[in-house]
Amino acid sequence: MGQYIEFGLCYEIIIPPEAIETINKEYATLEKYLPVFEKETNIKIDLYDIEKIKNYYKLTLKESVFSSQHLASFLNDFIQDLNTKDDEERKKLIEELKTDLSRESLIELAKTKYYINFQHSYIIEHIYGFSFGRDIRVQYNYINFFMEGKVIMECYGTLFRYIENMLRKNHNEELRYSTKVFLSE
Repeated sequence: MGQYIEFGLCYEIIIPPEAIETINKEYATLEKYLPVFEKETNIKIDLYDIEKIKNYYKLTLKESVFSSQHLASFLNDFIQDLNTKDDEERKKLIEELKTDLSRESLIELAKTKYYINFQHSYIIEHIYGFSFGRDIRVQYNYINFFMEGKVIMECYGTLFRYIENMLRKNHNEELRYSTKVFLSE
């Protein structure tokens, strides 16, 4: 068991009740907090539909952005940047994505874990931007499109922000603004 660096396409973000309580205390409303969230997470919020469900919020990547065609284009560009030699598995994945799969089918494909670098996962992240000693936790449901080795490191936030910014700089698809880099187990 080890830790892996994953690049994740965040298709859903859950902001639980405890986080909403903290947000309301410090910012009065979620809408007033969202610019801080965007800055702290490096995720472009206007790519998401925001839905209140009972006492929590669910942010869902808009269908106009999260489509199999956009995903195929994004991953094709990403693979070229990796500079890998004839990665047959990724080519096969891109061909499958070009068949115009529905949002639900994309998520189900990731959940099958058929492809090494196209798997469903989730992670809880601490987000700061509150008064001293306060943070919130949000859950990202994501499709990892790159997973690499076992790593042991500390203080990796700056490195990950750099990698996220490079992804945004080098790719044209709007999906680039919904990607994050995670350390997972």
